[in-house]
Amino acid sequence: MTAPAPVIRDFGGIPVEFRRKRVRYLRMTVHPDGAVRVSVPWHVPDAEAVAFAAARADWMRRRVDAIRRAPPPAETHFETGDTVRAFGETLPLRVAETETPSAPRIEEGALVLPVRPGATEAERRVVFAVWLRARLTETLSRLLAHWTAAMGEAPVRWDLRRMKSRWGSCAARKRFIRFNLQLAERPPACIEYVVVHELAHLSVQNHSPAFWSVVARHLPDWHARRALLNRSPTPSP
Repeated sequence: MTAPAPVIRDFGGIPVEFRRKRVRYLRMTVHPDGAVRVSVPWHVPDAEAVAFAAARADWMRRRVDAIRRAPPPAETHFETGDTVRAFGETLPLRVAETETPSAPRIEEGALVLPVRPGATEAERRVVFAVWLRARLTETLSRLLAHWTAAMGEAPVRWDLRRMKSRWGSCAARKRFIRFNLQLAERPPACIEYVVVHELAHLSVQNHSPAFWSVVARHLPDWHARRALLNRSPTPSP
């Protein structure tokens, strides 16, 4: 059975992501970066999952507030024991020196970073950045293929670039979309929101009620997804 896309709901200003999983019981987790996720068994109705989260709202808020008040994490030097951000997860890093080239991989909840023996910090950063960009490219390619079809749009041209003021931009006349590389740090549900947001600009080139109506037609939970996306100072669409 294919898992449906995660659903984001707002609980007093805290976005909560609900994910259907092969688990026996409902479970709420507050991650080290403040992200809140609820694992929902296949057989549990949506209303029961929401009630489960609501009953734990006070505990959730205390945990999230404590994380937000905590000092920022130390700078990553890409050494074993550091942490990196990838697709909404904060992953411990495990550097693996090897003479045999291979791609980074997530293993037992950690990111294994294969590098040549004696690799410098700058070289380790490049290995991670290349992997992260490739993963984001795969994710965006899949989402664009799905949503152009779902929204009745022809394929578009697109690229990735580090952007200072936006998560994405759309040149509707040229049918060209640009995405911010920093999306690779955000949860998949947020990346999907940006894809739908930019594709909606192909039909409405502003942020009028008509535009948001297009977004809401395809992503009814867009408000919560946008709130989750914009938890950090990085600018938004």
